[in-house]
Amino acid sequence: MTSASYLFYSPTLGSMDVNGIDGQPADSFDDLLLSQPMQPPQQYVHSSLNSSLNSRYMYSFAPPAPPYNPHSAPMHQIPPPARMEPRSYEPEPESAWKSAPPQNLRYDKNSRIYNMLNSEPPRNYPTQQPPPQSRKIPQNNRTQTNSRTFKLQTIFKNNSFSDMISQRMVADLATDQNGSRFIQQQLESASLEEKQAVFDQILPEALRLCTDVFGNYVVQKFFEHGSVEQKHALAREIQYSVLPLSLQMYGCRVVQKILESVDVELQSMLIQELDGHVLECVKDQNANHVIQKCIEQVSSSHNMIQKSFYGRVYDLSTHPYGCRVIQRMLEHWDRELKAPLLDELMTYAGQLAKDQYGNYVLQHVLQHTRIHSSAIIRSVAENMLPFSKHKFASNVVERCFSTADVGQRDCLLDAVIGNQESSPLVSMVRDQYGNYVIQKMLETLSPQQRNRLIRKIGEYVPNIRKIAFGKHIVLKIEKLTGKRHVEL
Repeated sequence: MTSASYLFYSPTLGSMDVNGIDGQPADSFDDLLLSQPMQPPQQYVHSSLNSSLNSRYMYSFAPPAPPYNPHSAPMHQIPPPARMEPRSYEPEPESAWKSAPPQNLRYDKNSRIYNMLNSEPPRNYPTQQPPPQSRKIPQNNRTQTNSRTFKLQTIFKNNSFSDMISQRMVADLATDQNGSRFIQQQLESASLEEKQAVFDQILPEALRLCTDVFGNYVVQKFFEHGSVEQKHALAREIQYSVLPLSLQMYGCRVVQKILESVDVELQSMLIQELDGHVLECVKDQNANHVIQKCIEQVSSSHNMIQKSFYGRVYDLSTHPYGCRVIQRMLEHWDRELKAPLLDELMTYAGQLAKDQYGNYVLQHVLQHTRIHSSAIIRSVAENMLPFSKHKFASNVVERCFSTADVGQRDCLLDAVIGNQESSPLVSMVRDQYGNYVIQKMLETLSPQQRNRLIRKIGEYVPNIRKIAFGKHIVLKIEKLTGKRHVEL
């Protein structure tokens, strides 16, 4: 019997001969396997590295890589990855990899891709979105806008006040710049019937018009040319809105106009709403004007305001809006009403003189109160040099010379001249603020006092023409005396 040789191929053993050991035919397949030497193990490569395979879970076989020799390998060669142990292939159901997103991708749950992967059934997005539809303006709005514009143009062209009233466009026109001016002009010469017709349309919209940039002027015009009944009706319309209107930019103007135009009883009724909010209004950029108007026009509000000022005079005098209210108080209140506040104010005279707002309050005290002005003049004479060289206090020193009588000016002049060893005059002439005090003294002193000051300047300050600020003093002396080249 002739023995035949057959080749058998195994992916693990490779190709082998069917002959057994020592060239003898193998009795069984097991003997055949034992007789063949094992081939080197193959390296398994994942299918994701092979573009020709489509399965995600299949493995393919590749020939073993040559051993890595660091001495002979190129510089760019990378050592082979660690070998993977073979494992049996277990196919997964189709739903396991079709419904779930890939494990190596991480998407936020709010992302569009995540929603696409989890949608059931999957969404079909068009490749090209249709262009957005142009936004159309509703025909009725366009018609209304064109109609209103046409009516306004027609009224202005024809100068027809009656057309505006008949078409009930008064409230609408009052919020327009040209319309507001048109109504104000017509109200100055309108008849009683026309004013009443305009008033009937404005009254229901009074609060809205009071806070409008143009409408507030129409409301104010009624308090100039309206009847007493119309004024009272408008005032009662805002009766419970005085505080918010006072804090508003345009509403505060209407409130001031009302306080000027109505009687005392109606004034008191409106002002009651500000009780407990006086300090808030004083420090507000709009409402402080209402408090000033109360001080000027509403006598019934004085006690309410006075109680709010106790213990806070210095705080208000150094406030940019509060100092204006204090000045109005000094101008319009009688002596008994403002005396307690003045006593409190005078305890801070030195600090107020050097404050950017408080110095104006002291100047008002010098102008409107004779008793307390004497105390301020004495304080200024004691601190003549530091006050004269201060930016704000120098204004108070100048006001002292303007308001003082002859005897008080003599006292202030003596404080300026001093003596030859210690004279504030020398420093004041050379100072950027003090030189203005010297010029004010030359304007306000009597001729005898002025001549005395000029002699002391020539005696204490030689070569004054060469001093930067001294030139202004020389020019002032030449202007007042009418002499050129005055010897100094």
